[in-house]
Amino acid sequence: MTRPDLRVHADPRALASALAQEAVQVLAALVDERRDTPHPVEVAVAGGFVATTVLPHLLSHVDLVDWTRVRIWWVDERFVPAGSPERNDEEAGRCALDALPGLATAPMPTDRGQKLEAARKDFLALWQREMVGRRLDLTVLGMGPDGHVASLFPGHPWTRMGASAPEVLAVEDSPKPPRQRLTLSMPVLLGSRHLWLAAAGAAKAPVLARALSGAAPQDLPVAALWSDEAPWHALRTTRCTVWTDAEALA
Repeated sequence: MTRPDLRVHADPRALASALAQEAVQVLAALVDERRDTPHPVEVAVAGGFVATTVLPHLLSHVDLVDWTRVRIWWVDERFVPAGSPERNDEEAGRCALDALPGLATAPMPTDRGQKLEAARKDFLALWQREMVGRRLDLTVLGMGPDGHVASLFPGHPWTRMGASAPEVLAVEDSPKPPRQRLTLSMPVLLGSRHLWLAAAGAAKAPVLARALSGAAPQDLPVAALWSDEAPWHALRTTRCTVWTDAEALA
């Protein structure tokens, strides 16, 4: 098994601070690298711990990045009406992103009464128009207590799709509410130029230990981020970095 690069910090706050500090360094370098192109630096972020604890630390480094050259996507989103506090984009905006000057965002569709599949197709069209021939530059994932990343849950159909999965998937039966969601697929996540996972706290320790010990991705989706199993190994374009703390590795 290809081990991820482990960055272990004393506690969740120290983890979040260190991750944000390295993120701005990576983003500044990518912005400079792409200065003579029309394309922004493409970043995908999770909700939960990433939105509420990691992203606010970007505000300590706001002057180090030209945010007008960065675009934020979400790795997944709850299919609920605009303005709902359950939306990942609402949470991230309140916590940090609204304060980053000139930052562009590409939120997933809200529930306006259309079917989930119609929303998926709309967002897929946007993704393919904007990202054709390109990949995410930086993806920052969180991890659920069942080992899910984004809205890719254990035993769900994405595990059977492998490399043939479309870039955007609809989830009709999330095991945690709300049940309807949209998510980027595992091939998209694994194709990121920089692939980071943030997992902190004692509650994450059992699942992280299993994933690092070689659990199968169909049982623990997070394990796909470093699994040597087909097709995940072939889809991965970089070594995953796991940002964690002492309690999560206990």
